[in-house]
Amino acid sequence: MDIAQFFKQYSWVFQSFIFIVAAFVVCAIESCIHKRLVTRLEKCSRFWRLSLVKSAHTPFQVLIWFISLILSLQIVTDQLNVFLVSFRKMGVGLIFIWFLVRIVNRFEQNLMDHKSKRAHLDETSVKAIGQLFRTSIFITAILIILQSFGVPISGVVAFGGISAAAIGFAAKDLLANFFGGFMIYWDRPFSIGDWIRSPDQNIEGIVENIGWRLTRVRTFDKRPLYIPNGIFSNISIENPSRMHNRRIKTSLGVRYSDAQQVLDIVAALKEMAQNHPEIDSKQTIRINLVEFGSSSLDIEIYMFTKTTDKAHFQNVQEDILLKSMSLINTHGAELAYPTQTIFLDRK
Repeated sequence: MDIAQFFKQYSWVFQSFIFIVAAFVVCAIESCIHKRLVTRLEKCSRFWRLSLVKSAHTPFQVLIWFISLILSLQIVTDQLNVFLVSFRKMGVGLIFIWFLVRIVNRFEQNLMDHKSKRAHLDETSVKAIGQLFRTSIFITAILIILQSFGVPISGVVAFGGISAAAIGFAAKDLLANFFGGFMIYWDRPFSIGDWIRSPDQNIEGIVENIGWRLTRVRTFDKRPLYIPNGIFSNISIENPSRMHNRRIKTSLGVRYSDAQQVLDIVAALKEMAQNHPEIDSKQTIRINLVEFGSSSLDIEIYMFTKTTDKAHFQNVQEDILLKSMSLINTHGAELAYPTQTIFLDRK
């Protein structure tokens, strides 16, 4: 066998080798460009462009090697050309879908890492948008695979409509939970990290996760509580995390023998409340004699603290109560306690 026949017979080996070398060179060049771009974008803090570049790096290299493999296989045999064409379309489509999923994941992570700079975004909204995009991409990927193998999309859509009706009837609770989760994302009665409770159900705790079917709440005794989203459509939810102030509402009882000092005590308590640094003077402050009790003259204290943190609130409330007791004692009066007066007839 002469050299010409040898090269003719084994030309596919050399052509495949050329494709492999070309793929290696292209990937090496892309890696160098990628490193330079990442370094430059990190210095400039251009997070969106950085996410795009990082998302494209690995799928691009996989795409180059995939195309190199397909071209090499087409040289080896002509019998599988029809199959290889479909396989090539499906492969390229899946790599592109993979690239889109990576973009969504990195953009979602980017928003989560810098949400403090975007007051209009919260963790719940970011995750909802990310899940919506990933679901759309997943459906698109299925349609691309089916179309690559010659399955008509119109038939799939028509069959999907009939199947959706049957599945919807059989799994109405599942769909109720799905749309319940969608309404949570839409109306946002609570977000991840909020403290919620329901007067209708035995639900109270911190929201840890909002899924499409279940919401996970961590109760205050650290137990996880899994709630189907459909339940939230039929119950009322209280969100204490979004309150602006906490309320102090209590009563102090002064002895009847100290009735002459009551007006002065009330005036001193009002002045103390209005000048207290932790009491919100823009909110209602009421301190009045409200009732003649069985053993005391009852003074109601009603005001709001600036803080909503429970531990800090309790410290402020304690300070208000201690100062109130001190003011009562300063005016020569005392707090009342249950007493009875007995009159004896000595006749």
